[in-house]
Parts: sequence; structure tokens; C-alpha cells
Amino acid sequence: KFFEHQALLLPIFNRIFNDELLKLPVRYAGDFNLFDSSCVWRGNRLWHKIENIRILAPLPQPPAITDFIAFEDHIRVMRARRGSTVPEEWYAIPGHYRANHLNVFGPEDSVLWPNYTEQFDYELELACVIGKKGINIREEDAHEYIAGYMIMNDWSCRDIQRQEMAVGLGPGRLSKPGASFGPCLTTADEMPGLWRLCREP
Repeated sequence: KFFEHQALLLPIFNRIFNDELLKLPVRYAGDFNLFDSSCVWRGNRLWHKIENIRILAPLPQPPAITDFIAFEDHIRVMRARRGSTVPEEWYAIPGHYRANHLNVFGPEDSVLWPNYTEQFDYELELACVIGKKGINIREEDAHEYIAGYMIMNDWSCRDIQRQEMAVGLGPGRLSKPGASFGPCLTTADEMPGLWRLCREP
């Protein structure tokens, strides 16, 4: 298996992110030269063997990570475990918390178990990547701001989270130490109807 050289992919990402240059996050496991077996030319493109590179998070330094409970079944099960029902406010506003955007891991990174928790857990989630700025956006136009989608693992310290929730300010960065992204960011045009899933009853 080979992976395409990052420099040749920059124009693609350049178009996606409003002409702001975003380097494809690839780190090489070692030095290479154009005459050994670690890479190969295919047409005018340079490819590297997958075992010679380490794929990083598609967005290694996002400006923010906002986590929602977007599906009704999810919050209904969560609330039922606590002996309550879905609050009316959930249907009226997009309740969310801010995760730690300064501690992002790639698909091949090891995630350290924090020494202050005994219940380290993760949730598999779909991350929606916003590609341009906006304000007062109409619901029917919101999908036009989506640049793409990627897999996200939300890391949680469940025992610490319960203590933070008891305070009443929601989960904080002590119980939400980071997130893992990747391995790929799929552009919105590849999955044009995915945004509708959150709107269906």
C-alpha cells in the first residue's frame, strides 16, 4: 500500500478551506530518497509505502471542538439511566459543551490514561467540520458551511465527569482530556445527504 506525497495534495485542501493553506498531516517514519523502494512515482505523483509514514489527525489544531447530543435516542437513553426524561430545552436549543481542542490525537497515536481517573472511556462519534465563518445562519442554509466529516473518539474520565456534572456547570476539560480524529476527512460533496440525518424525526 502506498500513500500519496503531501505536497501534491495541498491544492485540494486549499480549495476546501477558503484558500487558507492546510498541510496534509503526514509524518515520515524516516528519511527517504527518490531511488529506494520506500516510494514510487505513478505518473507525475510521488507515493510512499504506508509502513514508512504515520498518519496524524486530519485537523491537528482545530480552533474549537464543540460536542453535541444530536440524536434523540441517545439523550433519551442517557436520561432514562438517571431516572429522568428528555428536557423540553433539548428540542429548543443546541445544547453542547466545549471539548479540549488543544489535545488532539491522530488514529495511530497512543492516548495516555490520566492518573487522576479510574474510569477512562471513549465514545465513537461523527465529527462535522465547519469550513467557513458565519453568523445568524438559517437552518436550511447550514449545510453549506460543512467542509466535511471525519471519525472522532471523544475521551472521557467518567468518574470525574460525574463530579463535574454535580457542580452544575457541565463537563469540563478535567473529565474531557481530548479527542482522536481520523484517519481521513471526507469532503461534504462525497456524502451530500449526510447532514439531513440530524434533521429527520
